[in-house]
Amino acid sequence: MKENAPYGSYVVDFSLPPAIIVSPIYLTVGYILTFILDYFLIKNDTKLASIISPSKLRYSIGIYHFILPIIFASKYDFANISFMLHPWSTAAQIVFLAKSDLVFKDWIMMFWKIASFQDDSPTTATSNEIRLQGLKKSMRGLLKIGFMKFFLDGLLPPDLSDLLALPFYSPQALFITYVLAVRIYCMVGITDVIMGIVQSIFLIRFGDLFDKPFLASSPKDFWNKRWNRFVSHLFQQFIFIKMNERKKTKVEDNKNFSRIKSGLLVFFISGMFHDFMITAATRTVTFELTVFFLIHGVVVALEVIYRKGKFKNDPTGLNHVFCNLLTVLFFTLTGRLFLNPILRHQVFLRIAQQF
Repeated sequence: MKENAPYGSYVVDFSLPPAIIVSPIYLTVGYILTFILDYFLIKNDTKLASIISPSKLRYSIGIYHFILPIIFASKYDFANISFMLHPWSTAAQIVFLAKSDLVFKDWIMMFWKIASFQDDSPTTATSNEIRLQGLKKSMRGLLKIGFMKFFLDGLLPPDLSDLLALPFYSPQALFITYVLAVRIYCMVGITDVIMGIVQSIFLIRFGDLFDKPFLASSPKDFWNKRWNRFVSHLFQQFIFIKMNERKKTKVEDNKNFSRIKSGLLVFFISGMFHDFMITAATRTVTFELTVFFLIHGVVVALEVIYRKGKFKNDPTGLNHVFCNLLTVLFFTLTGRLFLNPILRHQVFLRIAQQF
């Protein structure tokens, strides 16, 4: 429902027909059956080669995983958001990682490890140390949620969509944009709580999704190392490693150019995925998030090209503080493009109010 329709998109704004509403139980069963179908298609890709090549088969699987949430939805907002996330992750893994010689059990374990961001690196930590690390992770998550509830929420207007009525670069708009960004980070602290509890009970080690993102010294530092490291890990495997395997070259300039192209592709895919979530949830296409990520992709590419010599190393001391302030300013100035489509539609506001 477009209750904030007067505040239109800065890029494009058109609507799709309503989705077909299905029970969450039927949707879950449907996605499980689709997942099984994926396995058998990949398993028999050589037999199907006369009809469709293995690479095209994988891309076709990726496409129908993206289409399904656009066509089918439930009447529950949170369920729809969950269903949007899984097809994207599953499709990406199928396209780039699936091998036809995997048995079904290994197939399931591969997806579980990747989707849950498990840390399977060698460790000398004892069982008690792993449990303690899990408890610390849960405590960090609880602290983030507490900080959000008892401090950040008091700085925000009762209706978050009030931001849409403010001039793009007014001081109040920039302040709300920054606080909302921190709130999103704290809200995801629920994943720390869940991962920490699972790690403490079952001794399954999980990687940290974030690494102090608001201390980033540059956009490249933020996106490559600090923000949503799960997605960065996936892209590292799906895009950079695969493209380098296909285009091995000894010329350093070509390598840099290939990395820049790969990086821009990553930002474009990220933008399209976020817009896909907006479209699936609201039946509205704006491409604002794609523009947001492309702007950041270009800035990161420029950083890769021109940040050389002594400036290539991470800054320290006062230089880090100065670079961090510039980075925060850049994200705050461009963050409105990210937040606008989320605040424009009540579905996301309803979910945010549940945390």
